[in-house]
Amino acid sequence: MGSPSIDTLFRALQRVRQQGGISVLSGGAADWYEVMLFPAAPENEILRAMQTLGRRLPDDFLRFWLQSNGANLYVNESGLHGVGIASTDLILELHREEAELYGPGELAHYAVFARVNGSGDFLVFDLETGRVLDAVHAERPHEWRPIAESFGAWLARLIEAEGRYFWLEALYDADAEG
Repeated sequence: MGSPSIDTLFRALQRVRQQGGISVLSGGAADWYEVMLFPAAPENEILRAMQTLGRRLPDDFLRFWLQSNGANLYVNESGLHGVGIASTDLILELHREEAELYGPGELAHYAVFARVNGSGDFLVFDLETGRVLDAVHAERPHEWRPIAESFGAWLARLIEAEGRYFWLEALYDADAEG
């Protein structure tokens, strides 16, 4: 069974935004996470971003941009938690920054689309498979781990986890078991 449609996921994010956020228990304390959505990206901006990147981005991500040109998802007051989804302009900046660090050749099959607040890491698309990878700065691209089969699957799990970094929680759980 596939993940819910981007339209359905976007409506869920809109509900959280309209409620003013969501209270999430973490480590015995409550934290308030907010969702910030932005106006839709015009199709010509989306095309320009892909042309400048020289990459075709996953269709479900492009559908998200048609509803919100970037987003700040589950950001807390301190700014140390949340995921910043890139806009059509910011995706170009993120790619340039990471290409300077890793070298453009190492990112040939990836597109950086989000920053993970508090960790300094980012999320990328594996453009050959469409999967979302956890791009840890301390690792090389070939070491990055898949965390979802698609942008839609990643977004669905993030919403289900109420903004918690489900991919890191799974990693810590696996380390505790091993």
